[in-house]
Amino acid sequence: MPTMSTVFEPETLAIRNLALENWRVKQRHAPMDYARPQLRPDTWIEAQVPGCVHDDLARAGVIPDPYARRFEYACQWVDEADWTYECTFDFQGGHQHQELHFKCLDTVARIYLNDNLIAESDNYHLPITVDVSGKLAKGNNTLRIEFDSAVTTGQRRRYAWFDKHGLPQNYNWFDERAFVRKPGYQFGWDWNGRFVSCGIVGGVELRAFDSRITDLDIQVEWLEESKYRVSSSAICSTGNPVQLTLVPNEEIEVEVKEIQTGVWEIIGGEWWPNKMGPQTLHRVDAVSTDGATATKSFGLKHVELIRQPDQYGESFEFYVNGKPMYTCGANWIPDDAFPSRISSDRYHSQVQKCKGLNMNMLRVWGGGLYETDDFYDACDANGILVWQDFSFACMYYPDDAEWQEVARTEAEYHVRRLRHRASLAMWCGNNENLSMFQGMWGGPGANVDRYYGAPFYDEVLPDVVQRIHPGCPYIESSPVGMSPDESIPIGRERNCNMGGYGDSHCWDVWHGRGDWKFYSESTARFSSEFGFASSCSMSQWEAYLAPSETGEFPNPAVAHHDKTGKGDETFLGYVHLHYPTCQTVEDWTYYSQLNQRDALRYGIEHFRHSEFCRGSLIWQFNDCWPVSSWAVQDYGFLLKPAGFELHRLYADLLLSAEFLIGQPSIGFWISNDSTRALSGRLHIAQVDTRTGETKLLKEVDWNLGSNERSIIDELEVAGFDPRTTAIHAYDPDYPDLDRWVLLAEPKEIQLAEPNITVVDRGDELDVEVQGFVLDLVVWDNGVPARVVSPKVGQAGWDARTVANGTLRYRQQGKAVCLKARSMFGHHALSNSK
Repeated sequence: MPTMSTVFEPETLAIRNLALENWRVKQRHAPMDYARPQLRPDTWIEAQVPGCVHDDLARAGVIPDPYARRFEYACQWVDEADWTYECTFDFQGGHQHQELHFKCLDTVARIYLNDNLIAESDNYHLPITVDVSGKLAKGNNTLRIEFDSAVTTGQRRRYAWFDKHGLPQNYNWFDERAFVRKPGYQFGWDWNGRFVSCGIVGGVELRAFDSRITDLDIQVEWLEESKYRVSSSAICSTGNPVQLTLVPNEEIEVEVKEIQTGVWEIIGGEWWPNKMGPQTLHRVDAVSTDGATATKSFGLKHVELIRQPDQYGESFEFYVNGKPMYTCGANWIPDDAFPSRISSDRYHSQVQKCKGLNMNMLRVWGGGLYETDDFYDACDANGILVWQDFSFACMYYPDDAEWQEVARTEAEYHVRRLRHRASLAMWCGNNENLSMFQGMWGGPGANVDRYYGAPFYDEVLPDVVQRIHPGCPYIESSPVGMSPDESIPIGRERNCNMGGYGDSHCWDVWHGRGDWKFYSESTARFSSEFGFASSCSMSQWEAYLAPSETGEFPNPAVAHHDKTGKGDETFLGYVHLHYPTCQTVEDWTYYSQLNQRDALRYGIEHFRHSEFCRGSLIWQFNDCWPVSSWAVQDYGFLLKPAGFELHRLYADLLLSAEFLIGQPSIGFWISNDSTRALSGRLHIAQVDTRTGETKLLKEVDWNLGSNERSIIDELEVAGFDPRTTAIHAYDPDYPDLDRWVLLAEPKEIQLAEPNITVVDRGDELDVEVQGFVLDLVVWDNGVPARVVSPKVGQAGWDARTVANGTLRYRQQGKAVCLKARSMFGHHALSNSK
């Protein structure tokens, strides 16, 4: 292989990016009579680093795109094979010390330098740094990484551990993934395929130095309102002294007092979540006496999680810098089934989109990753608080002394890595493991004899947080609420997800009761998971399915990209309660996405106007491959109607409607979760769905203090024809206070074809409607991202309703193939300049 001529310059620290070298990969231990001629046992193929073996094989034509059609099944053999990565690189010396740094190896591997074993990997979640001083040859060096199958490794370890402890091999929810420390979702989830994979997921660096800062630590302590103590320390590899300098944000006036070396008191310049104030960041610079440097940013922020008994049970509410916050956000899953595909720009773009939807928190869910610094940088910059799960989810785990030490080492690294982050709000021991144990998931006959993993969540992890990040909230599991009344036995009536206490995962609506109207019965104090599934966008179906699979519905290819476990009958049944029968894939896309929008709207409005609930985290914001799921943004980064609706639902000022089909009246509520008192006048109008003719029924004054919610009006609707009447409530002084209410199911509404004209204004498109249009979506069929909602700044199906008015869109490039659809049907768009 060719060598590189790059030589380290004589600086304090020189970093060589070995990801740029010529990497190659081949299967190890492949039998000589291997039946795939494209990949003989002695054949190397080109590899990319960062990357994964699936992507390398697909580029080489060995396997098809694992995301396309039903090719997921065709790629399962990859997960059960062992793989070797190798590169050569040139080194010419020039510094006293050298080390190899691996940001992320996936997962069970041995590392060889010039055929000498220098390290072993057994934890996806931990980087590896190896001192190779004196081990590098001048000139060519070979770096080889041998990966063992995580699937077969996990199976082998599971069998041995169960045998050692005398456990039956058929225990529920105690699978091979529990025995390999890598992201659980890669083994398959109800929104992800099974793409276990392996590879060099993070970068590889050769660091050469005479002196460097090996650690720069910052801790922030809240003293009182607007006053903080900042403590910093640094370690130099040579042991030389390090000068620490606090550099306040230049745009903010703050008062800084140095108490002692590396300790300062600061007044002012706080960091606030989105919608509560500015995201002010300061920094500490470190310089050693021999010239090594480092810098790290931080924010002045204090988070309290208030959990105290009250008239409703036990509260669950976040206070930031002493002020209450209504939490508006989403659960965040890994942004790709293959994490090496996620770039820094993608992280920043995705988090900015969450801010644009008026979110102030993302929950980094425990079946995924401890995200990269790029993700937390983006959250720091955009005012998105992070609820951080430790990486344990929906599984029992081996928890003897050896595995407790694994959990402790992993937790110590990440708590220390993230504790300075302005965005970090809370640590959580696991996702749903306690709920799983109390509910005995999987039915009788193969349930565990105890709560495996409990020592992690009850002892190891809280000890790590208390020692390394004192004062930061910690909960042992999510959900975590349960009545203290021990006279009620643990079971259906009393458990950690019973409602009224702590946080709740409101899944009985989707998984059991079958319609979103039952959200109104939730008593969640903080709804940390709830959602309704829908199709991905049409552009995803067209990109990943064959043309013959994107027409008639249902069909096996679309069904394969549905991992919810509900099947056509149940999933379709949820949609057909409210919307017409789906005949095509586009029907399914449109109607299921509208039904998801209706479900989240009904749930969030219930939580927002309830006095007892102080937070809503929908499941989920993003997708990791093309799939029907609970995400409000699909894998192609297109928002679904529910995503656009979140901008209104998560605004500080929310107008909600308490109404179900057949009720005699609509209750209109306003919730004011802003930091100041507000007032206005609500207009309520009756609209004829056939003509768009509008009649103003009443105007109602309203006045609300900060963090106050109240019913504003109850409108009697029993006298209206439900099939031809829509109610429009709005406040002309507050654009976010805008709510349409149908009096019949959408499939029952009588509609006439409106006259729609498109006016091209260069960067903008005006869609002028004469008549009434219900849930109009407009997109460019060639490049869907070209048509953007001006309010949200994102592309997708922004379902909008209007009577004799104009809808405005923004163009990112010239839209050349405009299409439109509403509840009436498809619309031919006439164009006028």
